[in-house]
Amino acid sequence: PAIRPLTSAEPAAPQRWLLFADEIGLADRAALLLTRLGHAAVVVSPGETFAATASDRITIRPGWPEDYGALLDRLEVGGQLPDAIAHFWGVTRELRRPRGRRPPSPVRCWSFRLKTSR
Repeated sequence: PAIRPLTSAEPAAPQRWLLFADEIGLADRAALLLTRLGHAAVVVSPGETFAATASDRITIRPGWPEDYGALLDRLEVGGQLPDAIAHFWGVTRELRRPRGRRPPSPVRCWSFRLKTSR
């Protein structure tokens, strides 16, 4: 097999994306671009409670592992388990360069594994 660049004549197969939204809207712009290119995108924002505000918008509490479970359950039931995940929560308005030891983060990011039948 050979590696060759993707050309405009060869569009990528549609994928389902899960985007964890940042505070400046970069993930929202990425979701818009992805959907314009024929992909599906679900945007997850940090919030005070788990809530599905639309079929493509979900709010979770970042420090609550059960919200991640509920997110994956909702995506699975809706046939929206992602092919790709982009995490933008670290994108901020200002450049933060900690000196010395890294300060503790006020938001914990919980890892999870996706199981799909593909």
